[in-house]
Amino acid sequence: MKKEDFEIQAKDAAKAMNKKKAPSRPETQFIKGALWAWDILSQGHTIEEYEDILRRDVCDRFQIVHPEQWQELLISETATMMADRDGMQADIMTEGRLLEKWDKNRMPYKESNPLYVHLKELQRSIGMQREHLGLSAKSTKKMESPKRGADEKDKLLDTLSEITNV
Repeated sequence: MKKEDFEIQAKDAAKAMNKKKAPSRPETQFIKGALWAWDILSQGHTIEEYEDILRRDVCDRFQIVHPEQWQELLISETATMMADRDGMQADIMTEGRLLEKWDKNRMPYKESNPLYVHLKELQRSIGMQREHLGLSAKSTKKMESPKRGADEKDKLLDTLSEITNV
């Protein structure tokens, strides 16, 4: 979330508070404000926000103005996965890390939330996508396009041509 968006939401909340009776104790006011800010900041980003973030990261990494066309598809797929990850994490937080289940004898038992498996796989996929975009520590600083044709300088080809000409 950008600072400007947060300020706009803070002004809207202040207008809404004028209509209600505000808490009188300063510590209660602070706690209510901090909880409101936590709710705003802990919300996940939208797909469009993640796309903007990834585009900015790619442009900063490679010192370009716009990402190449092949990177756009990766950016949109990665942004969708990141938004899905935020949704899964929110679901896990609301449902709880352990779910209460009942066996066939109506005896309660606790089970790990099955969304953890999906979340782990999604995080692994996001890491791979970011690596393909060149945004991970494994990727090189400058991604070079593959050579086209034989007009580029190739040391092995030069050596072979010298051997055959001798």
